[in-house]
Amino acid sequence: MHLASIIAVLASAALGVLAWGSPAPGWAQAAAILMPVLWASASNRWIAGLIVMAYTTAASRGLIPGIAEFFDTNLVHGLTLWLAAGLFTGLVGLACWHRSPSFRVLLLPVMMLALIVPPAGLVGWAHPVTAAGWLFPGSGWLGLVVTVALAMLLAWKRPLIHATAVFVPLLAVGATLNEPAEIPSGWSGHNTHFHFGVGSSAQRDPMEEIRRHWAMQSQVATATGPVHVLPETVGGRWNSQASADWQRLLVDMPGHTVLMGVYESLPRGGYHNALVEITAEGSRIAYRQRTPIPVGMWRPWDNSGAVPQWISQPGTVDVAGHQAAVLICYEAFLVWPVLHSVLNQPELFITIASTWWAPKSIHRSQHHAMQSWSRLFKIPLVEAYNL
Repeated sequence: MHLASIIAVLASAALGVLAWGSPAPGWAQAAAILMPVLWASASNRWIAGLIVMAYTTAASRGLIPGIAEFFDTNLVHGLTLWLAAGLFTGLVGLACWHRSPSFRVLLLPVMMLALIVPPAGLVGWAHPVTAAGWLFPGSGWLGLVVTVALAMLLAWKRPLIHATAVFVPLLAVGATLNEPAEIPSGWSGHNTHFHFGVGSSAQRDPMEEIRRHWAMQSQVATATGPVHVLPETVGGRWNSQASADWQRLLVDMPGHTVLMGVYESLPRGGYHNALVEITAEGSRIAYRQRTPIPVGMWRPWDNSGAVPQWISQPGTVDVAGHQAAVLICYEAFLVWPVLHSVLNQPELFITIASTWWAPKSIHRSQHHAMQSWSRLFKIPLVEAYNL
């Protein structure tokens, strides 16, 4: 491997660290658009694959200790799954490379698209196109096209010169246009700090779930409203008793609505990772996650895992009188669930997650990605995290 190739691979890894989960401001995520530029500079397809893999694995570095914590196991399991996901995306970079520099630039959009759509899109988080909201806020779908065109321009012949002359000024301008879309009046996201998950016994302990409900009810009762958003899965396995408990609270809070992450058990085994809407009159499952995280929740070989909804779940749902694009945890890292939702013209984004098990880099990555999508499409964002 030549020195230039080694530098390109290391630079790609550095981009993954900087753009995803570093303590840098959210606009640093715009640097992700430089990964395809490095890919286009690769001298052969093996280097091209390594560049993509280095970027993805660096961006998802928090999975190594996170998976070990989530499943209460050793780091080997986390390392194995982390490398497997990186290898999958690396194969995309390898397959799309062409020996002709001009063809490589033309194939750059193909490579980026292949990382969006399944199957690679199921593990293709930290996608470079997420930079669009930081570079071209308010530009919507056109901004996505221009972002890909920008990557092609930067990759054309003299990438370092182009990156300096074009990318840096654009980033400087985009970073100053940081006016968030206004959240509907009365909506608020409530963060929590419970430690539980698929890999722990606490999630299956009914008394532990009851104590969580009591804590959240106290939090909601003292908050302003009238719409309260609570994080992913904090409601445990949803049932009529839990619904009745919340309804009793909301009877004394006329007009208030609670949106909370829960597990919806299925008769034939497995569950839906879902969002429940609760009012004084009753409750209903408003949204079921389209893309549960592979292996962690979605396990096709096991009927006890989460059941994905893929396309059967509409991209937007009516909650508390608004058309909302709901993105549960892993979906916020991917591109296709976001775009699937935006096609239905939502009035706001609702993002809920439970990442108590993960290093801070995971939460930062998720938060900054959703900020970028909110900026790009001028759609208000309501977030609730269990940290």
